[in-house]
Formats: sequence, structure tokens, C-alpha cells
Amino acid sequence: MRRPAAGVASRTLILSSPVPSHLAPLTPLAVALRAAGHQVLVAACPELHGVARAAGLPFAAVGPPHDEIAARRRRAAGPDREPTADEIGQVWRHRLATSLPAVLELARDWRPTLVVADPSDHTGLVTGGRIGVPVVQHRWGVDPFAAVARARAAQQLHPPGPARGEARLPRPAPV
Repeated sequence: MRRPAAGVASRTLILSSPVPSHLAPLTPLAVALRAAGHQVLVAACPELHGVARAAGLPFAAVGPPHDEIAARRRRAAGPDREPTADEIGQVWRHRLATSLPAVLELARDWRPTLVVADPSDHTGLVTGGRIGVPVVQHRWGVDPFAAVARARAAQQLHPPGPARGEARLPRPAPV
């Protein structure tokens, strides 16, 4: 695992799901890291550029637009029910398929020493695992959601059956 030498600033890649409210809790940490002399780069779908810019954070658009807010509004106008695990898994698989190549390319070029991601952004875990750096899943507070969601994501992103040549969803680094 690649780690910065003692006294050397880290290079932290901040990854967020395609929803402004998922980037917002990561923003104070990103600003504090920059204030302490560390390099920070926020990477997310193009729609989150304005959120990062408003916080004064450098931003890289990765993957196509996702317009998750419009998708949620469409779902809200539909049947009055919670999405099934398979439906959520389909969204996660789509996001990985459309965003992961660009995130990995950025990470290999920028060479972060740490990845910080919101608990719903599974590109962070996969990216950290592939480039060999620790990943912190930044929770939104007291969080009974993350462990259950991670277990569901691991099952949905890598269903049981013959191996497809991909590693299992890596675990976040303990902090």
C-alpha cells in the first residue's frame, strides 16, 4: 500500500455519489485537509462541479452526467414503495460501469495516497483496492446504514456464482 513519507502532505481523492447532499458532508473534511497543507481533488459526476466550486475545492468531472435528482423525482411520481435491493443494485452496477473507468484513470494519473468516499459511492472502495491506497468511507453521522448498505452492495455488485475476474468489494480502511 502506497503511503506518504512522514511530514509529507497527503494527496486525497474525494469521491461522491451523484447527489449534492452526499458531497456536502465531505466538504468540511476536504477544506480542513487543504488548510493543513494537503492536496485535495474532488471527483464526481459533472453535476457536482458547482458544489465543489462553491466550497473552493478543485474538481474533476468523472463519468457521464447522472442527474440522480431527476431520477429520484421520477421514482417519487411512480408507485409509492421503496426500491427493492435488486433495483438499488441495478443503479450501483450502472454507476460502476459508467463511472469507474474514468475514476480509475484519474486515480492512476493523479496518484492519491488516500481515497475518501461517501458511504454510497462504491467506486471509492474499488478504486482504492485497485491502486493500493487506503479508503475511508466518510459517514454522515451515527450511521446504522453503512454496514447494511455495504453488505448489500457487495452482494449486488458481485452476485454469487462463477468468478468474473473481479475482486470482491474491498473493505474501508479503519480510522
